[in-house]
Amino acid sequence: MVKLNAAQLEAVHHLDSPLLVLAGAGSGKTRVITHKIGRLIQTGMRPEQIAAMEKVLTQLPAGVKVIPGHGAVSNLDDVREFVKMLKATSAIVQQGINAGKSVAALKSEKVMAGWAKWNGPFINADTWIETLYNSLTNQANAGFVKHND
Repeated sequence: MVKLNAAQLEAVHHLDSPLLVLAGAGSGKTRVITHKIGRLIQTGMRPEQIAAMEKVLTQLPAGVKVIPGHGAVSNLDDVREFVKMLKATSAIVQQGINAGKSVAALKSEKVMAGWAKWNGPFINADTWIETLYNSLTNQANAGFVKHND
């Protein structure tokens, strides 16, 4: 695996505001973008991050490989499917929030049942509900949600 330099790592971990990466040909811009997608996936998603991922998808070369924080190396089709899941599951949790439901209620209703194929060793449906709920309600200080056992 190729290591990132200090400037690239700074770009990957910059999550709180837009970031412009300017660099010459062959300097690792695509590598930074693919690592950044993995970092966004790791940290939970906000609507603006999902939109950013959709935009990035239009700018990456067809043969690019995405290296997520956890999981198998992915291609563009895999990431498109992942973004589709992010949008749908975020919408499900947002509907619950709008209806005044708690995290516990959403978990007990098994609102992620249709997305069970995304369960894995890193994250399960209940943990994903909690991650989305905290993100969508801006509970940045809700505490760390452990994503693996």
